[in-house]
Amino acid sequence: MKFQRARSTAQIEKRKEQIRKAAFELYQEGCLSAVTFTNIAKKTTFTRPTIYTYYKTREEILLDCLRYGMKSFRKELERRFLGRDLMTRKEFCRSLAEWVLSHKYPLRLYSIHHTQLEPMSRYELLVAFNRESFRTFAIFTPILNHHCPTNTSEDIAYYVASLLFFLTSIYPLADPSPIQEKAFQEAEPPFAVPPLEESIYRTLLALSSPLHFAADGSNNEKK
Repeated sequence: MKFQRARSTAQIEKRKEQIRKAAFELYQEGCLSAVTFTNIAKKTTFTRPTIYTYYKTREEILLDCLRYGMKSFRKELERRFLGRDLMTRKEFCRSLAEWVLSHKYPLRLYSIHHTQLEPMSRYELLVAFNRESFRTFAIFTPILNHHCPTNTSEDIAYYVASLLFFLTSIYPLADPSPIQEKAFQEAEPPFAVPPLEESIYRTLLALSSPLHFAADGSNNEKK
């Protein structure tokens, strides 16, 4: 069958989506080193030169994977928190911890975007990614305005910034590979990674301590 060049915007986007899907699957299977144009070509019907017409580096593909992942992040956060009954601080942090755990690989990818993805990506892709990322984290502002109506906009802005710093840096240390775990055990003193869900929950709880959740009433719990 003769290869047909994609001409319409819809055709081009469909091909880019196939490339992104293959790259992200490779990343999940073997992390960054597994994402090569050769391996992507094996997972798709495209040749390496065809892939180069859409993306110049593997980092550009993964950055675009992350950009599109931001959209699904935002939709799920809206579903979990917007327009819902008021939640206590503990309920909010527990639900957010569950969300973090369900997005392990996108958040692992986010943790390297400044150091490995962005330096190897074209400027226009950086702008597109940052625009989508900021839109996603901005959704926390109306969420917190709803649950914490007595806090100032400054309180909420600082919390959202802290949340961004934390969520984009917890992996891969919070979920080490077997070889990392072995190295931890041989360190002096040995380091034991605490249970992941509980660690994330307690950190989120600590970060949110300046906020007063309306559902907690006048006795907002600090523990």
